[in-house]
Amino acid sequence: MQKILKKFSKGEVIFAHGVYEAFMYDLQKGKVGIYADYGKSTQSLLTDVSAENGSAIFGEMGLIEAMARTATAVALEDVEAYVITRDDFGDYFRENPAAIIQLMQSMSRRIRELTQDYMDACQAASEIIGGKEKSGWFKKIIEKLVEDCAKTTEILEQGSIIF
Repeated sequence: MQKILKKFSKGEVIFAHGVYEAFMYDLQKGKVGIYADYGKSTQSLLTDVSAENGSAIFGEMGLIEAMARTATAVALEDVEAYVITRDDFGDYFRENPAAIIQLMQSMSRRIRELTQDYMDACQAASEIIGGKEKSGWFKKIIEKLVEDCAKTTEILEQGSIIF
């Protein structure tokens, strides 16, 4: 396996939504923000990935699905990450078997969160159709949006994102 270490400066876009790239990253140093609608008024920080406790994988969906990126990754700090290509994928996991569990846990967590969001939306829709919204789902969504906007504003004020 050929190891290619890439370095990104704070605020640099690592990959952009809608771009097809058949590789993932093994983060060695720094912190990466994963955004929906990056650079737009509706921008939202979906999650962040940190090498604080060892390496961390991100961008795996582009490699596994062989489809365009569904989010934008931005360096929140100076970043160093190995590029894992489709050709290196098998060798990478043979050399780093613990990374398989890390990848599966990350994807499982995302599926669980999305399933819960879906179930909450179904429950709220059912309550609204029935005439009474009891779950407070809409209020929770609005509170989350406000929280996400506050995080984005804080990041912008700290100068972490360069437009």
